[in-house]
Amino acid sequence: MKLFTVFTSVIVAVTCLLQPSVAQTTIHLRVHTVKTSNTCYLQCDSGKYCPNGASSCQAPPAGQCFNPAQGVFQTKCDAGFKCDNGKCVAELPICYLKCDSGKYCPRGASSCQAPPTGQCFNPAQSVFQNGCDAGFKCDNGNCVHS
Repeated sequence: MKLFTVFTSVIVAVTCLLQPSVAQTTIHLRVHTVKTSNTCYLQCDSGKYCPNGASSCQAPPAGQCFNPAQGVFQTKCDAGFKCDNGKCVAELPICYLKCDSGKYCPRGASSCQAPPTGQCFNPAQSVFQNGCDAGFKCDNGNCVHS
């Protein structure tokens, strides 16, 4: 009796495995499309940049500076940035010191500091600020996801 039960189970399992399901009998074609990106990936010489939509490196037009975050030439860099060699760069360098808990090294500083009273460290911008952005909370002087 035990042998018959095992034999029947094996036959049922094999039969189920060999019968194609609806998903297996249909043909699925994937059509890959390539979306053309207007981002320029050329490596340019110093002082030359390749803006979006361009196919060659260019010096900034007179009175303009290249914004690498947006891939465009613009007349003025965003707040906290300056034009250096035709490119918008951070005004203050990033501090890479490893700090003790509750202390942080903001942009432009050369030592670890506790946040000033009422402020919290924003690691995305490397600055102390009043409170944290929406969706964040101040924990141990540092803005973290809430």
